[in-house]
Amino acid sequence: MTDTSAKRTDTRRRWLSSALLTVLLALGLIVTTLAISTQISVERNFTIGTVKLDLNGGAAVVDMTNPDAEHANESNFSEPGFRIKRDFYLKNIGSAAAYYKLYAGYKDTPENNALANALDVEITYKDTGVLLFSGKLSALNLSSAPVADSSLDAGDTVWFTAVFRFSKDAGNDLQNKMLSFDLYARGTQVRNNTNKIFSN
Repeated sequence: MTDTSAKRTDTRRRWLSSALLTVLLALGLIVTTLAISTQISVERNFTIGTVKLDLNGGAAVVDMTNPDAEHANESNFSEPGFRIKRDFYLKNIGSAAAYYKLYAGYKDTPENNALANALDVEITYKDTGVLLFSGKLSALNLSSAPVADSSLDAGDTVWFTAVFRFSKDAGNDLQNKMLSFDLYARGTQVRNNTNKIFSN
């Protein structure tokens, strides 16, 4: 009987060990299942905005082909030393604050390049007189035009004064020539753009 009693005790121990191991495995499986099935929710709020600029309502800053009564005498712009002064604005009609730059574009021809090198341009902030750009029109291009020091918030408008001078040093060969150029504004978002990077 002792052998039978020892066998029963041994069988009970094995059964209890197996039951305990089964319970521990089941508990481990439940914990693992809970860990896998638990979803961690991270809320991220992204602000989407647009950068859209209105340069002078789409009107030309200077239109020599159709001068109004106030500027009718400017048809002699081709004389060296002659100057034109105009005020114009830039408005942020987008929904995000923007860095901006102003630049000129014209058809790349030898005559246009010579005229652009003879045309001095100065752009200042109208209210403060602080200089934004001063140099030849040829240097006021997209890649080298300066980015404004301050940004333009959504809905804000900034006024500029532009002075265009036909260089006194221009040769007679440039007189009575015509340069047609466009003034553009390029903007880029302020948010997450501390280096004021303008994408192409």
